[in-house]
Amino acid sequence: MASEPREPVPVGRNDLVDELLGSVKERTSSGAIVYGPIGMGKSALARHLAGTVQDFGVPFLLHAGAGMANVPYGALTPWLANASAADMGSSVSVLRALVLYFRTRSAGRPVVIIVDDAHALDPDSSHLLAQLVTAGTVKLLAFARKVPGRSEELSSLSEDGLLSRFELQSLPFEDVRKVCEIGLGGRISQGACAYFMGESEGNPLFLRSLLEHAVRTEALAFSDGTWVLIAKPDGLDPGLSDLVASVVRQLPEAQSDILGAVALAGKLPMTDLSALGGDDDVRALLASGLLLPLPTEHSLVACHPPLYGRIVRTLVPAARSASLRERVTSVGRGLPAFGKGRIRHLHWALDCGATVDDPVLLDAAHVATSRSDPESGMRFAGAVQGGGSMPAAAVETARAQFLLGQPVLMEASVFSLMETAKDPETLSAAAILAARVTFAVHGTAEDVHAAVRRMNQLLTTRFDNPADAMKSVGYARSEAQLLSCFALNLEGRYVEAEDILRRLLESTTPDAKLTVLACAILGEALGATGRGTEGRKLTARALGMIGRAPYALAELQSLTLTRHLSLLIHTGEFAEAEAVLRGHQDDEGDSLFYSAGTLSAFEAILEVRRGRFHGASPLLSTAIATLRLSDRDVVLPYVLAVASWAAAAVGQEARSRSLAEEFTGLSHTGALAFSLIGKAHVAAAFVLLEPTVEHLAHLADLAGTARKRGMWACEKDILEMSLLCGDERHVGRLAQLTSSFEGIEAEVLSEYAQAVLTKNPARMEHAGDLAENSQKQSLSVDAAARALRLYAASGDHSAQRGVLRALRRRTGLMERANGLIGGSSDQVRDLTAREREIALLAVNGESNRAIADRLTVSARTVEGHLYRIYSKLGISRREELATVFEAPSDARTNAQ
Repeated sequence: MASEPREPVPVGRNDLVDELLGSVKERTSSGAIVYGPIGMGKSALARHLAGTVQDFGVPFLLHAGAGMANVPYGALTPWLANASAADMGSSVSVLRALVLYFRTRSAGRPVVIIVDDAHALDPDSSHLLAQLVTAGTVKLLAFARKVPGRSEELSSLSEDGLLSRFELQSLPFEDVRKVCEIGLGGRISQGACAYFMGESEGNPLFLRSLLEHAVRTEALAFSDGTWVLIAKPDGLDPGLSDLVASVVRQLPEAQSDILGAVALAGKLPMTDLSALGGDDDVRALLASGLLLPLPTEHSLVACHPPLYGRIVRTLVPAARSASLRERVTSVGRGLPAFGKGRIRHLHWALDCGATVDDPVLLDAAHVATSRSDPESGMRFAGAVQGGGSMPAAAVETARAQFLLGQPVLMEASVFSLMETAKDPETLSAAAILAARVTFAVHGTAEDVHAAVRRMNQLLTTRFDNPADAMKSVGYARSEAQLLSCFALNLEGRYVEAEDILRRLLESTTPDAKLTVLACAILGEALGATGRGTEGRKLTARALGMIGRAPYALAELQSLTLTRHLSLLIHTGEFAEAEAVLRGHQDDEGDSLFYSAGTLSAFEAILEVRRGRFHGASPLLSTAIATLRLSDRDVVLPYVLAVASWAAAAVGQEARSRSLAEEFTGLSHTGALAFSLIGKAHVAAAFVLLEPTVEHLAHLADLAGTARKRGMWACEKDILEMSLLCGDERHVGRLAQLTSSFEGIEAEVLSEYAQAVLTKNPARMEHAGDLAENSQKQSLSVDAAARALRLYAASGDHSAQRGVLRALRRRTGLMERANGLIGGSSDQVRDLTAREREIALLAVNGESNRAIADRLTVSARTVEGHLYRIYSKLGISRREELATVFEAPSDARTNAQ
């Protein structure tokens, strides 16, 4: 008889499964008891183990249900079919019947009882199972919630050491991603994954419910091979709501009040819960896992996971909610400090019809929107009532709308917010928003400059006279300078920006917000002019300041983080960039939701710069799908260009050309540096697809443009790509540039460029080693191929063999991106089929025109192919081809 298909191992539980199996296999162990809140996957584990245990024993799966909890031996009924009524009156007789049942069906193999929902066992069943375990008759795997059971006998076995004890942990971010992609049957964007992580806190049941609800409500859409969350889902999954409601209904009244109040407030100090119930009630909720102390503030408790709190809030009637709020505020200490707790408290106050002061609402609206909660921001701004506060409220409403993806609709009205501002602070906020909106729509720095000009005009005409406004006017003028420097960086005018920013940082009255902005924008300017180490220190300083005041400086997080990541990636600090990206995944999900497209782009670009083109492909697709929906930083053009290059590197010609075409339509938008580097990526992609002198010349022209504008880091990147494409004409300039640059990547490129200049094989080999150690695999492969040719030319066959081993290993690390591999063991195998065909025709004396006619391509295309062939083979003239193809018959075989 064929065995039943086994339940797969739940995602993220492999290690636990191994430990549980070990606990029933070991002769000295009697099994284990696993505790976890509702939805943590206990039942899935039980089903999986029931199938796996068959390999060495006989499993007996028992589902303890609340319906049989009051029936003596109710849970064991399926195993007591042959017991008489008289037997059921004696625990000893029942025990004997159970032993006979197990022995009959196990045929001498070990008996493993697997109990799901063990907390619902009736006391008699629990007592008999404990006796069977103690006597060594059976092994036991029990799964239970952390709630007081009707019998504690199984728990006592773990205290006595007979059963191992385990706590089911929440799934980490990467496992949440796996669950999402398995459930959806495709890739999921980082922002969507972060949202589901934040709402479920890694609870598998809640996660699956959230996914199904998001698909059902069409908040989750499939775009370009990736599931993208286009809006936060409305409402709640009815099935999950019913499940939570059934749990809440079983709670005593005092515990229900405590749970409801914490859900409505978001979080509460444990000391405030005394107004709602006794210490025993609080301890019971904590023990059950329905409430958890916050990891960073143990004196505060919150519902776990957040989705649980959302559901519980819907179960509390309005009148009871108001009563609970009155009881909490009677012992509380007012509004909590800024954070999700305060935001939730304010929602509760507005729900109950309480009056909230306008300054509190405005501050809350600003913080909520800055922390990627625009829905709350719009509600708080809309609740402002005082006429004097209405212009500021209008700005906060517009900020929330911008975050929700409505920049085009706002463009016509956003500048009018500056005209209605009644104070310098509101004017400054309106100007910054106007700059952000118009840049997101048009992608040009001129719109940012226009906002700065109008801001300065209004500051002069409206606010320079009143004495009480002078301080805030000075602050606003500093913000205007920073906004102007932001635009200067967009235009590549880094030296001008640096001068202004250094003066601002040397101010005798430093301000946290101004300092963070100045550090972030100056760090970007320094990195773009070759001073990446100093730049990274500044952006790291800015991030550190935000970390110490996450709510006061929340609006600066995205701008600072993206510049820090860009510096790390473009100076070769790949490991640190990866650590920063992973660390941000563990941040609050909402804060990642609206910036996920840009962060996904950096994650993909990091992989491309490492030479991991195949691995980067799905990341690039995810980033592109997300950015097509929302691209406030205008990085989509750059990502399209990088994706075109990566596709060409792995031979995906159609995709590469399609992405290049889309880039061409957007190439005039965004930062000038990204535009130039993007054009270079597309030109390099075409060198791989269809080598021509024109494409190589275009790369050289782009590098020249970057040099003339003082965009030296941009020039460095373009020259590196040009050299990888086989153009050595500008290697001297690359060597000159990188000799003065800061950072790991500059050190590697400097050694590489010097090796190309000197044609020193040992130095080239060393450059390849440096590149490999710094994870620049494309460069490491190219250096090894060049070293191989140089050693071959000198007749050093021993050195050739060593380099060949390194080349093969590095080629594997590059995931066979053959378009970028510059050499091989026989100096010919690295040529593409078309290149080998052209080389053989040239060896046979055919002219470029004759080759072009035979292959139905242009003479220029043939010329480009030959240029690349010479570079790969380490020769410089047509006549030298014959020495490489000295065995024509073998060469023709290779070309076929």
